[in-house]
Amino acid sequence: MVANNCVADARVIKQAESLAQEGAEVTVFCLHQSGLHKEEIINDVRYYRLPFRKRKFLLFLIKFAPLFLVRVLRGKIKISLSSPHLKKDVIHYISYDFFVYIFARSIIQYNPKIIHAHDFSMVPVAVHCAKKNKAKVIFDAHEIEFDREGRNSKHVADYIDNEIHKYFKLIDGFVATNQSAMNFFIDRYKIRPKEVAVIYNTPIIASRNINQPVDKIKDIRQRLDLPEKKTLLVYIGNIGRNRGVEEIVEALSNVDNVDLCIIGPQNEKNLQRFNLHVEKLNMNDRIHILPPVPHWQVTETIKTADASIMFTKPTCLNHIYSSPNKLFEAALAGLPIIAPDLPEMKRLIEDMKVGVTTEAENIEKLTASIKTVLADTQLYRPNTEQLDTIRAKYSWRAQKEKLVDLYQRILNTA
Repeated sequence: MVANNCVADARVIKQAESLAQEGAEVTVFCLHQSGLHKEEIINDVRYYRLPFRKRKFLLFLIKFAPLFLVRVLRGKIKISLSSPHLKKDVIHYISYDFFVYIFARSIIQYNPKIIHAHDFSMVPVAVHCAKKNKAKVIFDAHEIEFDREGRNSKHVADYIDNEIHKYFKLIDGFVATNQSAMNFFIDRYKIRPKEVAVIYNTPIIASRNINQPVDKIKDIRQRLDLPEKKTLLVYIGNIGRNRGVEEIVEALSNVDNVDLCIIGPQNEKNLQRFNLHVEKLNMNDRIHILPPVPHWQVTETIKTADASIMFTKPTCLNHIYSSPNKLFEAALAGLPIIAPDLPEMKRLIEDMKVGVTTEAENIEKLTASIKTVLADTQLYRPNTEQLDTIRAKYSWRAQKEKLVDLYQRILNTA
């Protein structure tokens, strides 16, 4: 289960297809959106999209309003009528019950053996359905939900934190995106689910050697029509708040003859703000923005860049304990990586021996790190032996093995 339309949720899709390849019957319950099929089968995975209509939401509100008021009066839910985030807070409070209202009947009828809840918003639904079907529940924590960038007020953050603690004891399996996140959850909630697994969100890569010429897929230089002699850094992902992309541009303004290509989906409002920043620094000719490519093409697309760069700010726990997809995509593309010294990023880069980390939020040190790596990219680029080691440990094939093993362990305890 996932609270989106699951068209581009690479982590969910890769997991579902991996299980289907092993002979499991897999249905992804997700949300319908105009223009999409309500039900379809792709690569042996059935996607069942449930409607999220205004009329259905209004009916739910009428039924749920008395219970919501009781929770407010009893202090289980805290709201501030003067808060500028009041509407957002109320929507978040009711979302868990609303997802139960939308998903539960269909999932109970499906009668699964394992319910895999992607993100915490799906866990209450999964536990509710599991009680009816005697199914096992896996909580797959894509994020540290209660402390994400710009998402939650203090009241809502505390509420989510308490809810996770309550439900953590009711799940059978837990999946974290990296070891730092796994340690954080277990330390914070003082409970270890019966079965756990660290499954990195790593890319699917071609079976052939990564250094062979790209065929069919246009690499980043072809897309930009840039010559090989042009030094090029790549940033993968969006330029959202506190992702550090503005700081990367500022650092590059102090490094001559280096271009930056940003590849990924962009929010128009963020893009406008970013373009003004680029113009102010007189960097228009050196900054390039390309639309996203399918997740299975990213590694092949970026491999002709000189290095990959990221500079996530430690503004929330979700950032601090992150291991972004872009890090694995760059490593498996054979690129040197420049990244902030956040715990998991630093650990991974040192383990894979693929670049340098620099002090988070320090633009001067970021500039120095860029110059250091670009002075001798081969020194920081993984050789064939290192690349084989990275693949063996971090490719999606390795993650698939851990996922399948987790399911087998949970089924064997049924």
